[in-house]
Amino acid sequence: MTNTYEVLEFLGRGTFGQVVKCWKRGTNEIVAIKILKNHPSYARQGQIEVSILARLSTESADDYNFVRAYECFQHKNHTCLVFEMLEQNLYDFLKQNKFSPLPLKYIRPVLQQVATALMKLKSLGLIHADLKPENIMLVDPSRQPYRVKVIDFGSASHVSKAVCSTYLQSRYYRCLPRCTPGYQRTFQKQKVIINMSDCNGTMDISPHVSLEIAERTGEVQCAHFPALHPGFRLQCFPSTDLHRCPPPRSE
Repeated sequence: MTNTYEVLEFLGRGTFGQVVKCWKRGTNEIVAIKILKNHPSYARQGQIEVSILARLSTESADDYNFVRAYECFQHKNHTCLVFEMLEQNLYDFLKQNKFSPLPLKYIRPVLQQVATALMKLKSLGLIHADLKPENIMLVDPSRQPYRVKVIDFGSASHVSKAVCSTYLQSRYYRCLPRCTPGYQRTFQKQKVIINMSDCNGTMDISPHVSLEIAERTGEVQCAHFPALHPGFRLQCFPSTDLHRCPPPRSE
């Protein structure tokens, strides 16, 4: 690694290792290198990630909005994955803007690009399993605003090799009824309406969003989740109680 790449900056640390910004001698390219932990379990998962990246490399990374992987090598018993350098993840971008809600005109292209990536993964029989704002990167915010790519296939797997586990996806983003085996048996299979409204009236998107969730506890009538975003309130209404769902606020 020291003969080909020079480490310029530490970018971040995750479950499987750390990421550094590097300069490649000879080509003057700036790349991001993911260095996996030197542990058998991480090495095995690293092999899976390498095989998935190899499969994705046969597709157009730009057309399907995946991070471009260049090469893989071993350095002091660490598996190192070399990727194109991307500017900023979506979470840090939102944090930088004090988590102000984005207008729909910006949300739409981001969702479209992520959906394109997921549809391609589905066609290839692959599961990302860790999709979250931290794993959605802004390619070049200054020249290509809201151009994004999906990164981090460290938890990915092939559909045929997917296994049930007590841990799937980051705790802050997982959906317990869907992801924890046995947990959904305690839930009544009852549709509810979720009403998300903005308590302080400053949302840029529609203040009334109703979603049907197929499996949700019938015991929850109303819940307040301030951790989602300051001022956000979620209310859960069983489908038999639609009359309790407040009407949309007039624009």
